[in-house]
Amino acid sequence: MRDAAQLSEKLPTLVESGLIGTEKWTNDRHIVAKNPHSRSAIRDHVYRARVAGVCPWSQRRTKRSGGPERGSTNFDLGNRSRVFRGMCTIGDCHGSTVPLLYVKEQSQRSLLRFAFAGQSLSMEPSRRSPSDAKSSTTLETHISTLFFTEDRVFKLLKRIANGFLDHTDSAVRCAAASREVELNARIAPDIYLGTADVVEHGEIADRMIVMHRLPADRSVTRLLSAGELTSDHIRAIARKIATFHASLPQESFDGRAADAHRDRWTNNTTELAPFVGRVISEADTNRVTELFTTWLDSHSELLDQRIADGHLRDGHGDLLADDIFCMDDGPRILDCLAFRDDLRLVDVLDDVAFLAMDLHRLGGPAWAQMLLRFYGEYSGEHHPGSLAHYYVAYRAHVRCKIACLRVDSLEHEFVAVAQMYHRLCLDHLERARLRLILVGGGPGSGKTTLATSLSNQLGCPVLSSDGIRKDLARVERTVHELAQPDAGIYTAERTEQTYTEMLRQAELLLRSGETVILDASWTNESHRVLARALANVQKAQLTSLDCCIPDAVAKERIIRRMADPTSTSDATPEIVDHLSARRAPWSDAISIDTNQSFQGSEADALAALDMAVSRDASRT
Repeated sequence: MRDAAQLSEKLPTLVESGLIGTEKWTNDRHIVAKNPHSRSAIRDHVYRARVAGVCPWSQRRTKRSGGPERGSTNFDLGNRSRVFRGMCTIGDCHGSTVPLLYVKEQSQRSLLRFAFAGQSLSMEPSRRSPSDAKSSTTLETHISTLFFTEDRVFKLLKRIANGFLDHTDSAVRCAAASREVELNARIAPDIYLGTADVVEHGEIADRMIVMHRLPADRSVTRLLSAGELTSDHIRAIARKIATFHASLPQESFDGRAADAHRDRWTNNTTELAPFVGRVISEADTNRVTELFTTWLDSHSELLDQRIADGHLRDGHGDLLADDIFCMDDGPRILDCLAFRDDLRLVDVLDDVAFLAMDLHRLGGPAWAQMLLRFYGEYSGEHHPGSLAHYYVAYRAHVRCKIACLRVDSLEHEFVAVAQMYHRLCLDHLERARLRLILVGGGPGSGKTTLATSLSNQLGCPVLSSDGIRKDLARVERTVHELAQPDAGIYTAERTEQTYTEMLRQAELLLRSGETVILDASWTNESHRVLARALANVQKAQLTSLDCCIPDAVAKERIIRRMADPTSTSDATPEIVDHLSARRAPWSDAISIDTNQSFQGSEADALAALDMAVSRDASRT
């Protein structure tokens, strides 16, 4: 008997012959050796059935009251006692059966070893991610254990209960396994093959999910770490997710969306409470609570409108880089959240934000932005930048909670993981705050070019005083209306109308959840006061950037720009001196040198915006 299958075939004969019997002990069945001469043979068979290189079984004599009779044998793996619970078979999705040795750990955690297609699989649990499963025959997650053969994966749900699921009952686990196959077949029908029942003494004791095994080196995680992930991969994934979302019916929701969002944040925070002070800091925890509360208070209308616009779907719920594989014929997306329907019923942007969060964690924000940009192209979905940051923050908060739960299971390596996710959550909540960004400066200072670039970088709209001024005058934006200072469409009255309208439009955008950039000269302090008041009312963070350049250089730029038919500016070289003389001091603005290369000016402006976020967070 060289492997587990041969041992399985032999067990009934051994039981019938009396060499092996079953006994009751602490409510678990054990196969024990009644004949002392048979013990070494059985132990040898168990050892041979294990995968080479894995810690072998050892013999232990039990002297506890109520244990097996004196001289009988249990088998241990390391310091964790595991004992045979009986011989079972599983029926796979094609109706065939496979010999199975079912093992029960005394800590009540179920573990399996079985033979499939001539391979025996180790029970030794792995702490690696799914993308690392190539070098291991098992993988343990926080709610399941996976067993790998050459071309199949068998997933067994753990018998656990925590704050978000209860899988302690066998019937519940079996139903959950069937439901998981059903849900995942919506997006990966060629991977999810069916279920395999674990039958013990004629009764179904458990149910495993049966999947095709995909090459681990094609996961997004592996490709990214190897430097092989490309924009084409991200584009294909975004298209796959957008197509999946489009295939789902629109869902309705009774009640206020903000209340539901508040509940899920509160539930997470409650589960994280035991870890505050020993894993995550109390100050950061309080800051997260303050930020998500403030965000929800000021964006309740936006969340309700998202549902009214049809963005609520029964989506994937757990999009992670480990579970997405880039194959030659397109991506495969696995392992949707199956244990609670309400956690899958989310805004489509919330759904894709989970993967954006994971890409940010693994490769930086550029990958996350790329995914969201491609997703928007394929879905036609438009969203404020603050909403995307909010959803990414929530998904990081969820992963922080999961990491903390694993810390509670004595997996101490997850302390750093939990802290990383909490920092990521806090960073995106800071960036989710509404921002009103003033980009000012005299004519020819490069403020419009910089404002446009920041708009592209931040994914937010920009309002330009030059364009709005011409709209009010009913003049085409590309038609030049050259005039003397304080004349034509540049009178003081028209300037007041221009700033009033620009701030009105900015208010509408802020109320819809958009960060806004306002491109104007901001010469007068009275206009800046109005902008500060608007930011206060809308609870938006105000940042002012003052583009600085020598007057002589500004005049040279204006002369060149006057020949550009696409420019909306009517400034002349004479305007530079006129506005410079009237410009009020702007003490709260950050000066940006726009006399350097454009790349340098852009980098300085982005750094200034980041610094403003950090400074505001530290003040709080």
